[in-house]
Amino acid sequence: MNKALMITAIIATAASMAACRAHKEEAATTVSTPQSQQRPQDGAISNTTLIIMYDAKTGKEPLLKAAKEYGAEIIYQYNNLNGIALRIPDGGNISEAIKYFKAVEGVLSVSQDRQWRLL
Repeated sequence: MNKALMITAIIATAASMAACRAHKEEAATTVSTPQSQQRPQDGAISNTTLIIMYDAKTGKEPLLKAAKEYGAEIIYQYNNLNGIALRIPDGGNISEAIKYFKAVEGVLSVSQDRQWRLL
């Protein structure tokens, strides 16, 4: 093998090994944060906002009517998912609101809104 080709091969191998080592060190520093060190807002549950999914066959009309009667504010309508996000009135009890909306015709699920931080 000629000398120039051998030196090129050695340099390429060394550069490749250095790149792998740098990548491994970087990966070691990006480990997920242990649960005990997560920020308080991670997974925080809202006491005023509900996510409600409804049956497409029944439609959203009974749910929208119930929200208006309850005095809730419609925040967003998830048309492709057959759901809505709503905020209960100030001073409202979230547990009572969940029970109320679960009894509405066509409602499939009622859950409190939750915030998650993507890492």
